Amino acid sequence: MQKTVLVLVSNPKGTSNLNLLPEIRDLQEALQRSQHRHGFSVEWRIAKTQKDLRRYVMDVSPHIIHFCGHGTTEGLVLEDDTGIARVVSNDVLTDFLQIFADRIECVLLNACYTESLAEQLSQHLNYVIGMNQAVYDDAAIAFSEGFYDAIGAGESYERAFTVGKNAVMEKVTASERSRRKITVIGTDNEPAEDQNQEHLIPVLKINPNPRLRSPLGVQLKLEDRQRKLKKLQERLQVIDQKIVQGVDFEEEPKLEARKDGIYQEITKLEAEINRLEQGRE
Repeated sequence: MQKTVLVLVSNPKGTSNLNLLPEIRDLQEALQRSQHRHGFSVEWRIAKTQKDLRRYVMDVSPHIIHFCGHGTTEGLVLEDDTGIARVVSNDVLTDFLQIFADRIECVLLNACYTESLAEQLSQHLNYVIGMNQAVYDDAAIAFSEGFYDAIGAGESYERAFTVGKNAVMEKVTASERSRRKITVIGTDNEPAEDQNQEHLIPVLKINPNPRLRSPLGVQLKLEDRQRKLKKLQERLQVIDQKIVQGVDFEEEPKLEARKDGIYQEITKLEAEINRLEQGRE
């Protein structure tokens, strides 16, 4: 079964422009180049309003939700029906997303000041990543790239989070940056903030009582072995058909030997699949 990643992009009118396309591009490339690329599909939508967000989550049925846009300690910044930027509260977002707790495995909030939302969501969802201060575009892009490189390699969400943090610290420099803190165009510049490194560090919130679910890496490995098993069974059928149809006297022993080799591979795969299904590496 494929894992579906839903990327929700939001940059409401009247807020500072965000450099979102590189983040989407790097996310897709990270998964497309991975060894488990066939295990993922990426869908991205422009979620201007709360209505958009609600409909896209239900339409796509994602396992991972990746939000990139503006945030505050009170919630995410979207547009209302009149096109004006407004904050959709943490309570409203949590009440909605918890409905799909049996399906959503991880939520990544790549927007400023989303730690409080991540904390609330983590009471219902297994893994939620938020930002505890202002986040810069280059930091957001670096984290996404590292996170999805690890996810594509079959790593767990916890390990992918750590890889993402490492990518941030490795890649981000003191170059000119664009922050994902909401800035209403036409107002005075924001006051200077302390130039510490905390804004580069995302925060992972884990459900204290996670539901029983196979770790991501184990599940991807299981699906890979099941595909290999199916191919071997198909090869076996082809050989049996050749033998039934009649082959040369000299060719039949070779085909039987090939069958024996395939049977041995099938036996090993079935044993490995059984271990994986029981949650053992």
